[in-house]
Amino acid sequence: MYKAGLVKTLILFVLVVCSAQTTSAQWCGFSGPGQCTSPGLLTSGGFESGNLVQPIVNDSSSNAVIEILETDTLRVQGQYLIMDSMAIDSIFFLPEGLCWSSNKPNNTFHQDEDGCIKIFGVTCTSPGQYNAVVQMRVYLNLPIPLHYSGVVALRVINSGDVAPPIDTTGFAEGTAPKLIPYGGRASCWPTGIAATESNFSVKAFPNPFGDVTNIEVTGLSEKFGFELYDITGRLQQSISNVESNRVTVHKGELSNGVYLYRIKIAGKRLANGRLVVE
Repeated sequence: MYKAGLVKTLILFVLVVCSAQTTSAQWCGFSGPGQCTSPGLLTSGGFESGNLVQPIVNDSSSNAVIEILETDTLRVQGQYLIMDSMAIDSIFFLPEGLCWSSNKPNNTFHQDEDGCIKIFGVTCTSPGQYNAVVQMRVYLNLPIPLHYSGVVALRVINSGDVAPPIDTTGFAEGTAPKLIPYGGRASCWPTGIAATESNFSVKAFPNPFGDVTNIEVTGLSEKFGFELYDITGRLQQSISNVESNRVTVHKGELSNGVYLYRIKIAGKRLANGRLVVE
C-alpha cells in the first residue's frame, strides 16, 4: 500500500500482528457511499496532506474530508508484500464532539481504491493541531492481518482565523504529540465565567451505555444547559439550568446508535461530546 519514501500525513509507526479491533473509537456508527467524496488528489498510497484538508472551525459543522488511496503493496521489514485490502478500525484523539465515517462499507478499502474519511460534528476546543491516531488492519498473503497505526493531522481554528501549516515534527519516528498548541482560547467559550479551559472538563460514563449514563462537568461553578442530538441534528433531550455537576441520561425511547451532546452556558456551547447507545 505505502511505497518506499512515502511520508505524507500518514506515517506508519507501529507494526504488530494482532486480531481485529473490538472497538471503533470515535466512529459515527455509519459508513458507506454518500458519506463523503474523494478530492481525487492522491497519486500514491496514503492519506491526503493535512495542509489540504479543510480546517475545523470552532462552533461550526465540520467540513473536513480526508482522501485515502489504497494501492497494491506494503513494505514490511524491507520487503514489499502484495496487499488485498485495508480496514480502518478506530481513529483516536479527534477533538471532543467529533466523530468519523468513511465512504466504504465496513470502512474497508480494497486494492487501488480511492476513498475518503469524513469528520462529522461540532467542537469547541482550544485552537491547535490535533494529531489523530488511525488504527488499521492490513490484509496480505498472510494467515492473519497486520495491525498498523498512523497519524492524521487536523487543524482546529477560531472563526476568521487563518490555519497555520501542518507541523510534521516527529511524524517519521512515530512520536508526534496528540496536540501542537497554537495558543489562545476557543472563541465559542463565553466570557466572564469562573471556569477556564485549563480546568474545565466533561466526562461521560459509562460510554457506550445501555440504560443510563452520566455526564460529569468539572471546573464550572455556573448553571449550565444540556442538549442531546441524534446524528442528523435533531434534538432528542434538553435540560436547562443544571445546578449540580452531573446530568443523568436515560436511554428511554432512544434507538441504538451515536448521539452528540452539548454543554451550554449563556446560550453558547462550552463543550460537545459523543454518546453511544447500545
